[in-house]
Amino acid sequence: PFPKMGTKISDFVSGGYKIQYQAEGDLNKDGLPDVVIVLKSKTDTLGVEGRTVLILLKNADKTYYLDKTSEYVLQGEHTEDGYKIYDTEEISIEDGQLNINLYGTGPSGNLFSRFKYSGKEFILTYIETYNVGAGSHQALYYDLQKGELIEEITNTLEEDMPSKTKTFHLKKEKFLFENVSPDEIIVKAYEKLNTGD
Repeated sequence: PFPKMGTKISDFVSGGYKIQYQAEGDLNKDGLPDVVIVLKSKTDTLGVEGRTVLILLKNADKTYYLDKTSEYVLQGEHTEDGYKIYDTEEISIEDGQLNINLYGTGPSGNLFSRFKYSGKEFILTYIETYNVGAGSHQALYYDLQKGELIEEITNTLEEDMPSKTKTFHLKKEKFLFENVSPDEIIVKAYEKLNTGD
């Protein structure tokens, strides 16, 4: 439903969508400011549907080219029963990298994901999570390019709150922006740790 070319950002937004978030920066390192927009369906009044994320690369003639589209990177804002999943959501572009930072309390915790271009492919390179549970804090740092996952658990029941860190080496995999859910990737990686696969 989205045009491949446009002279302004609004050209890529059809009547059924509205822009929820927008970030600007040079993603493909050509010296031109690209734009990432997060679109929300106007009919999704409950905020349960996944959002659409568009990568718009700027051309030398100041037009924009729709290079990548994802329906999976950002899930809905609320669960079916109305629970808000993350308290705050932020997107930004820094040093040629798209940052999607989701901050939550309770079971959601924080979920940070990073994407960048590798040739013509826009890939997921890094995921970080932080969760608070009964008696402990847990953080996961997953470098997908190295296939390295670091688990850090802090014991909050003891006064000095000692931490234990483990490093796991997983199979290197390439996940394309168009069809990857960072949330699902980190869940599957954690399942591998627990099952020993």
